[in-house]
Amino acid sequence: MKQIYIAMIMHDYGATGFASTTPEGRLKKIADWCRENWQNPTLPDELTSTLDQDIVACYFEDQQDEICFLDEDEI
Repeated sequence: MKQIYIAMIMHDYGATGFASTTPEGRLKKIADWCRENWQNPTLPDELTSTLDQDIVACYFEDQQDEICFLDEDEI
């Protein structure tokens, strides 16, 4: 069996879901979404090239009304 890694981001406009065959792939998809949707005008320039896990942590710390759920399952 294979593992699938799932993420669901709940935000003001509904929900966005991602799936990947690796945890790193899931993290990259979440980080890319965070970079695209960051509404903070004080976003430091260095965050555009920061590690994915740092982007995700900073984003959800800044956007406290948005939530990211993570899960995994076998397929």
